[in-house]
Amino acid sequence: DGWRVGAAALGAWASVIASSIVLVGLVAAGSPSAIDGQALHSLIPHHLLWGALEASITGAVVAVALAWRRARVGAAARAVVRRTVHVLDGDMDALG
Repeated sequence: DGWRVGAAALGAWASVIASSIVLVGLVAAGSPSAIDGQALHSLIPHHLLWGALEASITGAVVAVALAWRRARVGAAARAVVRRTVHVLDGDMDALG
């Protein structure tokens, strides 16, 4: 499950970076003089930090969701397995 958390975090980071690239491209297409070196130098670190924040939040949410699913599956499996089997000497718990 660790690879799922990592993949979700990487995808979240990549989506922020891709959207910032598209934003810069659209602004440059609309007004080439609006994008100068100073704007790019402030935009890049800003979006890299937002991407890192998005990746950490997404990774945490996916990790919690996977842990919660694992706990629910385990509880459901225990509910199915915990049944009583009648034997000659009395009752005993199945697989327990």
